[in-house]
Amino acid sequence: LLAIARASNTWIVNDFTYGELAYSGSAASLLRDATPQDLVVEAYSLSKAYSIPGWRIGAVLGNSSLVQALGRLKSQIDYGLFLPLQIAAAHTLLGAKPIPRANAEIYRNRTRVLVDGLRRFGWAINAPQAGASVWAQIPDGISCGKDSLVLSKHLLELSGTLTLPGIAFGSEYSTFLRFAAVVAEDRLRNFLTQAEPLLKVT
Repeated sequence: LLAIARASNTWIVNDFTYGELAYSGSAASLLRDATPQDLVVEAYSLSKAYSIPGWRIGAVLGNSSLVQALGRLKSQIDYGLFLPLQIAAAHTLLGAKPIPRANAEIYRNRTRVLVDGLRRFGWAINAPQAGASVWAQIPDGISCGKDSLVLSKHLLELSGTLTLPGIAFGSEYSTFLRFAAVVAEDRLRNFLTQAEPLLKVT
């Protein structure tokens, strides 16, 4: 990817938000092999890895000209983040090394619950290797069809649980659902029990 970017003078903006949530080993950062001259930046967030969603603590790292341009833009359209949150985030980064690894294990266990449940219902699905969600293609034989928006709406009405319809990411994902693993395992099992009539392949 870096070779292509160098040859074509193209920027790469890598969303590395889930970089610390690989279930085994670690995800590869593009910055590992980039030089300061490469047109590469990575966006990073503490939201999932450190369990502080909503704080909006993040960073952009990499090519200094793009980082500076983003800083200028944000100074015109944005306010600074509440200082106590910045201080708390700095202390977290300096002293809480095991937090991302522990959270990755939590998400691995939660996604395993979802994957095992969907497989029991007849879904052919690969277990994720990182992150906090499960992407699954809706199989044939679902009672309300393969339209992700329709199925997501029915699941919300039946179980009170919102899944993300793949159509939100473009028409090529219209037969996919994204299940977020952001609640405890027992709640995920409860969801699967409630949603079985809609999710079971017949």
